[in-house]
Amino acid sequence: IYTIDNGQESHMRMVFEVAERAGWLKGRRLDFMGFGLVQGEDGKKLKTRSGDVVRLKELLDEAATRAEAELRKRAEGRETPATEDPDRDARLRANAEQIGVAAVKYFDLRQNRNSDYRCSFDAMLDPKGNTAVYVLYAY
Repeated sequence: IYTIDNGQESHMRMVFEVAERAGWLKGRRLDFMGFGLVQGEDGKKLKTRSGDVVRLKELLDEAATRAEAELRKRAEGRETPATEDPDRDARLRANAEQIGVAAVKYFDLRQNRNSDYRCSFDAMLDPKGNTAVYVLYAY
């Protein structure tokens, strides 16, 4: 099973046909499993060969950082000062990590496999709509 973006489907079908005609398959089957393009916020295709991609660690770290900033903003004036609650910062960081990871996972998994989509932190971390942040908040 070859899993490549949908733009490569005709090329892979031709490769499969050549392999079959050449007798290289010997009863084996080749399948193409396409998927839509993952695009940056600017709408341009993220390209792995050129190195113009966001690494998963960077993506998760950025999501957690943005989630933490939002949690801190919302917590201002609502909780006891940090001097009275020494675990507050650790709790905020842990919650932000969970929210950030959940946001990235949910955003990726909610997409149709065949559709192109834009990778946007604002869309991932939106507290309204079909997002992990909304689902967690509702829960």
